[in-house]
Amino acid sequence: MAVQTKWTAASYKEERFLQNNAKWLTGTIKLSAWVKQRLVGRGPQRVWELSDRSKRRKTKELRAQVPDATLTYAAQMSLRAAGKAMLRLS
Repeated sequence: MAVQTKWTAASYKEERFLQNNAKWLTGTIKLSAWVKQRLVGRGPQRVWELSDRSKRRKTKELRAQVPDATLTYAAQMSLRAAGKAMLRLS
């Protein structure tokens, strides 16, 4: 004994929709990961535009992250490029 379902316009429309769109309904899609960046604060500034206090804070952070020898070498090369000499302290 077969179960009969009552035919309605809504069920017909749903069945028709599923038949017409079966390809994209059963397929897979790949969404790239979207990363929303929040902009907080005023943004980066050039070192020479900072206040003295901000310069001290930035250089303190830099000294904590970069070895002394690397900073010394970078300072020597920067002064040499500017045509100035650096005294040897060792």
